[in-house]
Amino acid sequence: MTSWDDQVESWTVHARSAESDPFFWEINLPVVMELLPPPPCQVLDLGAGEGRLTRAMTARGYTVFSVERSLGMLRALQLAGEDGNRALLNGDACALPIKPGSVDCVVSLMVLMSIADARSAVREAARVLRGGGLAVFAVLHPLVTCGRMGDDGDLRVSDYGKCSLPAPRLVQRSVLLTYEHFHRPVGTYLTWSIDAGLTLEAVVEPVPGAEQIAAHPRFRRWEGVPNMLLWTARRRAPRP
Repeated sequence: MTSWDDQVESWTVHARSAESDPFFWEINLPVVMELLPPPPCQVLDLGAGEGRLTRAMTARGYTVFSVERSLGMLRALQLAGEDGNRALLNGDACALPIKPGSVDCVVSLMVLMSIADARSAVREAARVLRGGGLAVFAVLHPLVTCGRMGDDGDLRVSDYGKCSLPAPRLVQRSVLLTYEHFHRPVGTYLTWSIDAGLTLEAVVEPVPGAEQIAAHPRFRRWEGVPNMLLWTARRRAPRP
């Protein structure tokens, strides 16, 4: 697997640019923010990267614990500015340095498909939630992780039902990045959540609207195919 420490500079440039990554800023982020519980509450940003989701949540009034395994990414997040509503933690998503039942909400945005033992990461997210707390998970859609988008805009899918790690993909936008994503079917992610003691509440597969496509013609290829799979699940409250 490619180390994110080797791509800190490239990813930071890409992640912070609305021009480079408009899909995140105009589709993925608004959907995630809409599903969060209202502030103030404590939110764990699982796999925070350079911190774009963390900053969006703190600006909205949440107290955020940002957990990131890559020290390079964590430094980039720290350099972006400090405030009283954020704590930075170096840690593994599969073994979180947080006590059980400590946070009101866990958000994992476009992270689980890059983790080999994502099942453990889901279990850890459930462990640190308070009773009644909400988990918000979002991954690159499984149709995408097992498919290839052709120049004609058609998605060609193969071996959907098999968990696998495709070959690394080099993507050139404003910078060159290497992505390596594990493929898991939708049912695998949802079953892991249920097995971790969470109750599913919503499954969302957003696609761009007409106005967004008009503003960003490259969105047209995602008009009929979701780029993101998002689901929410709640930790069962203990019985009185």
